[in-house]
Amino acid sequence: MPQPSTQVLPSVSFKRTVVSEIEYLLLQVRKEAKTNAVNIQPLALRIIELSNSINNSNYAGIGKLELAHYVCSAENDYKRSVLLCDEAHNLMKGNFRKKYEPYYHLNKGRAYQYLGELINAQGEYLKAARIIEFKEKLQDHEKRWLASVYYNLFILFNQEGAEFTQEDYLQKAFQLYKDVDDKSGIANCYNSFAVFHYKKKSFESSLDYLLKAYAFAHESDAKTYLSIFCSNIGLVYSKMNRLEEGLKYFEEAKKINKEINSFYHTGHTYQQIGEAYLSTGDAKSGLSNYKKAEKIYIDIKVKTSLTTIYQYIADAYYKLDQFDKAYEYEKKYAATLVEQFNDEKTFAIVKARNQFDLEKKEKEAELLRIKNEQIETYARQLEVSNNQLKQFAHIASHDLKEPLRMVSAYAKLLERSMSEKITEEEKEYLQFMLEGTSTMHNLVNDLLILSNINYIAEKHPVNMNKVMKLLITNLDSTIKERNAKIIVKVLPVVYAEETQLLQLFLNLVINGIKYNTSKIPTIRISVKRKNGIQEFTVSDNGIGIDEEYREKVFMIFQRLHTRNEYSGTGIGLTICKKIIDQLGGTIWIEANKAGGSDFKFTVPANLN
Repeated sequence: MPQPSTQVLPSVSFKRTVVSEIEYLLLQVRKEAKTNAVNIQPLALRIIELSNSINNSNYAGIGKLELAHYVCSAENDYKRSVLLCDEAHNLMKGNFRKKYEPYYHLNKGRAYQYLGELINAQGEYLKAARIIEFKEKLQDHEKRWLASVYYNLFILFNQEGAEFTQEDYLQKAFQLYKDVDDKSGIANCYNSFAVFHYKKKSFESSLDYLLKAYAFAHESDAKTYLSIFCSNIGLVYSKMNRLEEGLKYFEEAKKINKEINSFYHTGHTYQQIGEAYLSTGDAKSGLSNYKKAEKIYIDIKVKTSLTTIYQYIADAYYKLDQFDKAYEYEKKYAATLVEQFNDEKTFAIVKARNQFDLEKKEKEAELLRIKNEQIETYARQLEVSNNQLKQFAHIASHDLKEPLRMVSAYAKLLERSMSEKITEEEKEYLQFMLEGTSTMHNLVNDLLILSNINYIAEKHPVNMNKVMKLLITNLDSTIKERNAKIIVKVLPVVYAEETQLLQLFLNLVINGIKYNTSKIPTIRISVKRKNGIQEFTVSDNGIGIDEEYREKVFMIFQRLHTRNEYSGTGIGLTICKKIIDQLGGTIWIEANKAGGSDFKFTVPANLN
């Protein structure tokens, strides 16, 4: 008979506690990746240990990925780093694996790049880019990964001997790092800008970028990168005949290298010191430092760096008149260069890059097609919605007006039939009823006008001088009653809907006459054109509007006065704003010298 299992499964609360600790450790890993990669190892091992304690292979996989990062950056064991990446990838499952897929390819690509296997490195980077690039919305960690991919692709395409010059990758990386405020990433980009200027022998510009990189790295305590920047600053100072200043930065780099325990960074520092001495004419000291760098690069098998150092050593031997040695290293340089960049490999790199660009354009075209289809669908839905709203507005206005007409009609009948039987107070009540129905009738009309403006009206060329004639005809009785003046300058043609423009000017001119205590209310209508925009002004000599209310008056039902002072529904200026919004313009109010208001609004000068 089988015995029952004695294995004790971890409780849910225990798992939650462990997962919280793992997430905290992952945050610490990401901090140490910038400051000191040596400190990643114990954190990564602890993550793996905790993950195993709760049988969580996903977190164990992330722990191995971070261990791969440590092995690559601190131990410089790039082959083992590749193996750890694959082990990590196999441990992760489902959505977890999908989430960290780009990070897996990024880490693996970085290890291949140090190994000098540039085709493999490029392949991994492009896989990571493909996964991230076409997501609609990127999280901050995904932006950092993509920035690292772009940055490493830039470095790869600009390796000594390759020089495919892909500055666009650097610019993309720089922008992404700025988006997430990744100071160490920004610093790395500044360092690359400096290298670009260094190659052009623009040493002042190169130094300027390097000092920016140095400052950002210090601010973010990014010691892993600071060593590189210090060594580069030291070299640029030597090129500017300021070797003593340069040596101070070399010493700082050496100190950092001991702290972060990186063989690669130590090799880079010796390489830059060697070049600094060589540029000042001290070939012997230059060669001595080059040889130290060579030994380190051989030990850690960094083929791309070996290619560079062989060329530099050959140059140093040549300056020391040791031509046999110079020739020996020239052959080594040529051999490593051919190994990395023979015609077949160069073609493969270019082909992969071009294929990636082509796929990207095809995906962008597909996304554009989908977006256009969505826009067409929304346009059809909007048209249906507009028609339904229009139908509803007309039905609603009719259904609202009919009861008002009945109330008004019966109130008038009562007033006539009972005029001799009711008191003056009761007559006043009937008058209130009639005024209320009239106000409600006007309100329904204004709401109907406002709802109609929600439709996207077809625009036609409208002669504004014709609109002004219609305006004055419509307001003839009001103008005579108030002894008002309307002064209109010659106006242009505007692309709009004529009825809406007439409504706009009617509302503004009526306001200018209504809210006016002058003996002769005067309205001036003018226009000026600037930068393809028509700016109209409707100026009055009325009571004016205080500055604090000049925006509020365009809101629906906003009134500055009681109905006893001035009649109205509080919708007129809302209608004006809605019309201008539909035309793609803006409307605002300014005070004028006459004490009144200038209503100004803009409309495009043409159909576009």
